[in-house]
Amino acid sequence: SVNYAEAERMLASLHGASGDIQKMTFRARLKHLKRLGIPLHSSPGRGKKIRYFDDQLYQWAFCLELAEFGVDPTVVAGIVETEWISNISDRFQEALKSPSDVYFAMCPRMMSNIWEPQLFELKWLDMNQTTNFLHRLKGSNRRAILINISDLAQQIHSAGLAFYSARHSSTEP
Repeated sequence: SVNYAEAERMLASLHGASGDIQKMTFRARLKHLKRLGIPLHSSPGRGKKIRYFDDQLYQWAFCLELAEFGVDPTVVAGIVETEWISNISDRFQEALKSPSDVYFAMCPRMMSNIWEPQLFELKWLDMNQTTNFLHRLKGSNRRAILINISDLAQQIHSAGLAFYSARHSSTEP
């Protein structure tokens, strides 16, 4: 587990946010997600120290990836709240173990969803399925968000190991 400062540095490094950018814009994004309830079950009360575990870091990272596409944070928080336990969490664990990359795909309808509400269809694909998925992008599903979850999970895992090593090497005599 990591504390908030370590979590922020890990996630900021994934997005090239450092210095003043990290202190202002990136931190504000994370704080906004926290106000929206992301990561799930991480509000023990004011003044209490929180430790963040892999699943919570994956939630933040997933939200930040969708933010890179301009998906509204409230939409992203809604997806995480309704889909994390049943659909998304296990995919991150699978992505770390799978010999081939695991991809997340979604055909967004941010504007037209206002007048023609539909649930977002979340898809999980391997490389072969990804190619087939891309060839079927037509009609109202002509656009897609595609994220390499394997790479994202691996980067978070590696960053966590680096923080763990640094923490323990600085405490040794």
